[in-house]
Amino acid sequence: MLEGQPAQSTFAAEREALGNYPEIGEIFNRFAQHVVNRDIHNVTGQNYQTPILVFGTPTEFDITWDHLTQPVVPYTVNTGAIRFQSGTHVKWGLPADAPSQKIQISYRPQGDLLWRHMGPSEFETVDVGCDKPDGQVYEYVITSTADDSQAVSALMLFEEVSAKECFCKDTAQPIDPCLRGKWELDDQAMAAVYTRLFKMFERVDVTGQMILDIRSEKSSTMNLNDFRTYILESSSGSEVLDQEMIAKGSLETQIIMQKKGEVCMRPGAANGTYTHRFSNVSYNGSLAEIMQGDPSQPERHWRYTCDAHKLHFEFDISPEFTFEWDLNKKL
Repeated sequence: MLEGQPAQSTFAAEREALGNYPEIGEIFNRFAQHVVNRDIHNVTGQNYQTPILVFGTPTEFDITWDHLTQPVVPYTVNTGAIRFQSGTHVKWGLPADAPSQKIQISYRPQGDLLWRHMGPSEFETVDVGCDKPDGQVYEYVITSTADDSQAVSALMLFEEVSAKECFCKDTAQPIDPCLRGKWELDDQAMAAVYTRLFKMFERVDVTGQMILDIRSEKSSTMNLNDFRTYILESSSGSEVLDQEMIAKGSLETQIIMQKKGEVCMRPGAANGTYTHRFSNVSYNGSLAEIMQGDPSQPERHWRYTCDAHKLHFEFDISPEFTFEWDLNKKL
């Protein structure tokens, strides 16, 4: 690379020669990644104390956007960050004509160590689940090897943008009369859901009782009577990999109507015990810790259908997986 530089020349001539070096765009972008990571070494292996580059306050993504531009000075390290809100689905990428400005982008979810490369006409699918109430921040590094002393404009595109409501909306809607009553979970149907979602399981057994007593929009209770889920993940010779979960007690639940066919479940006070055994390791705790201890999943939107005898609930774990409950009216 150094051999290709003019022996005596101007900065513009040196920049032009450097721009003609094979794959200089990707090489310089990888260099920028190392600068951000403060991972630059000399020939003896010593680490240079490079400046700390911060990504600044993330730009809040707006679902009405179809593009975002950022000025980039060639042969400098340009950083930024975007926060995608909970429930956001979007494809994020570079236009096909990005090579004309010799733009390169590397990105990573905040907290990750590894950078990913985004080339022209390449799109990253971003799906931020409702289990991330603060959304997901993506950090990025943009570089340009354009033969230009002035800033060029990096254009990022957003396609197939959609968003779903993640959190409960308090409404004054009365509960659907069809939902009222005591409903008992269909154990066999529950086992079939696990088997369908997780095809690697050899066997799933669900026993005991889970009874959902829906009285009003402000008062419902989930009663768990030795509710046990046993999963045999694999068995090879004398080695068995399995797990067992047993819940006993009750969970108060507020069921909030969002619209016909959709409710939000907001957990309340919980009393009881919970045991989770994974092979030979067991955890024993309170039902309150398990049901309410994860602040990232305080509420869920459930779709439902019901008649006088059956109630079906479902929610999307991810775009590929739907979790379901089938319950029968308990007379």
